[in-house]
Amino acid sequence: MIRTYALLKQQFFPDQENITPAMENEILKENLEKLKGKDNVWNNYRRAMIESYLAAPGGKAAVNEQCAELLEQIYKTSQPQRHRYELVRIEE
Repeated sequence: MIRTYALLKQQFFPDQENITPAMENEILKENLEKLKGKDNVWNNYRRAMIESYLAAPGGKAAVNEQCAELLEQIYKTSQPQRHRYELVRIEE
């Protein structure tokens, strides 16, 4: 869902910082109607991304929540850990 939202944001509302979820849905529905008449691989993909985003519960709020959870998980797993190494002489 995060990748879908990033694609839609980049494609359909890149210059709009303070956009509300209602405005997003309106813009996406307008673009969905425009894409329905076009039949090629790229437009089919974009249409499928819009439909999956509109069908998903939560929308932008859910994506922001997922991002926060992932950021917390990444932070926890990327903390430095102590390692112990032991040098052992190899006898020939």
